Amino acid sequence: MTVVMKIDLVGVSGWLAAEFAARDVLVVAGGVIALAAFVVSVLFVRDTAAHVALEQADHHPEAEAAQPRLRDAFARATYREPALRSCSQAGLVNNLNDGLAWGLVPLFLAAHGAGAAQVGLVAAVYPASGA
Repeated sequence: MTVVMKIDLVGVSGWLAAEFAARDVLVVAGGVIALAAFVVSVLFVRDTAAHVALEQADHHPEAEAAQPRLRDAFARATYREPALRSCSQAGLVNNLNDGLAWGLVPLFLAAHGAGAAQVGLVAAVYPASGA
């Protein structure tokens, strides 16, 4: 579903880039998305620490008082546990690929004279490549 969502966004962003300056579209869209995410977070997202503590107490009563600190959880997920490290690295690489394919490559192509159809073709071929 993530790929389908990104394909839909490419069509919309391609249309906007054809109508307006590509950099302006990116800056305005990024600001709108950041502002909308902030508002939604403030209004609707609630802390789930109490729920997590209750679930942990039900499944692991011996570890009730042993809540990891953020620094410890970060270290565990990034370099201490090989399985978690590889998952973090895979997620980073996947997001980096998507950011380059749908963010920087279209800007690079447009800056070097590619038309909207050519940029759209490159962006559309990316998900089909299996990358």
